[in-house]
Amino acid sequence: MKTLKLLVLLLLPISLSAQVIDDSSIDRINRGEVEFMQGEFVAYLADTTSPSYALEELSRRGFEVSQTYFRPVTITILNFPPAEILQQMRSDKDLTKVTQLSSPVNMGNMLDSLKEEGLSELEISRALKAIQQETAGGTYQIELDYSFTKETAVQKMKIYPGIAWELAGDSPRMVNIKAEPGNEEAVMLKAEEVPFVKYTALIGMLKE
Repeated sequence: MKTLKLLVLLLLPISLSAQVIDDSSIDRINRGEVEFMQGEFVAYLADTTSPSYALEELSRRGFEVSQTYFRPVTITILNFPPAEILQQMRSDKDLTKVTQLSSPVNMGNMLDSLKEEGLSELEISRALKAIQQETAGGTYQIELDYSFTKETAVQKMKIYPGIAWELAGDSPRMVNIKAEPGNEEAVMLKAEEVPFVKYTALIGMLKE
């Protein structure tokens, strides 16, 4: 369970860095219930930073990244998009991934029916693909390019009229960076000089 506690308590350093620590967090630290990991810290990156650019640039500057936490802005479509809108979305270079979450057609039953007709695997594959294209209804999830923030994603979705949607969760941009134990503060200050690093924080863990 120690790993789980580590991930949960990544929230604690965020509060410390933002200087919005609540009383319970302060009490835990004062009671000695929290210890901070040595030799590693978290760097929180600008909202538009892509994983490839961050890793390449941090490596070039001499930092050793041990873990990454990246997720693009993701949108859930709440109504059934018309076929022409769906095709437009799939062709939009800013939308890097369009995933169907549910379908008005039971594809399992359809697969069984096609098998009963004695079709080959290739014929079945083609038939299912054609059915999916013709039945555009269903719910979808969309991932936007890493250059998008939540604010610019809202503007982007305005080009798709009649589509009901909502932002699906957070889109974190952070990495763990290694440092010599006892030298974390110096490396953290150096990391904060990188233009796309917003701030850094130690990693808090609950004591067993």
